[in-house]
Amino acid sequence: MKASRRISLAIGPCVVAALALVGMAASANSPVKIKGTQTVIDEAKGQYEMHGSLVGKWNTTAFKTNYQGTDGEFVGSGKEVFSGCHDADASGTCDAGEPTGTLRFSFIYWATFNPKTQVLVRGECVHPVTGGTGGFKNVKGIVHMVDRPAGKEVKTTYSGSLLFPGATTASVSSTVGSRSLQGVAARTCGH
Repeated sequence: MKASRRISLAIGPCVVAALALVGMAASANSPVKIKGTQTVIDEAKGQYEMHGSLVGKWNTTAFKTNYQGTDGEFVGSGKEVFSGCHDADASGTCDAGEPTGTLRFSFIYWATFNPKTQVLVRGECVHPVTGGTGGFKNVKGIVHMVDRPAGKEVKTTYSGSLLFPGATTASVSSTVGSRSLQGVAARTCGH
């Protein structure tokens, strides 16, 4: 398998995880937790399928390599879109009454590959929601994806939270370790 194919396989699962978060059902009081898996439909075209809390299609619409070192470290960023639903009743399908529409994401992906074989060791990505339509209009949230080798394939899992309009966030301690939450919130990935 070519190194670029391995990188593509690692990126796909992260994209799927982000879509799963977007499709969560609306909650009157708090963010909706989402989780599931992503599978490859057509890696070369950036097409994936979401399973679990999010059911539907996941597409990478832009991708840029930010860093690729000889030590096996890799960082990339881009944009993705999910089209489907939040499977609130866990039936595996988009049923009437479940939030349905699109979610847009930006993402940053980081991974480690074996520098000799170019095989994935581990990859992760974070996908903040940047917009939505239909049942996902005005949704805020984030999806975290993890890519792990599974034989000759890559298994992608996702988890996250979606905050639907009208929901409130739980209070969080103002300090995280020795850093303040306000200081952490002011930073973005890569800065």
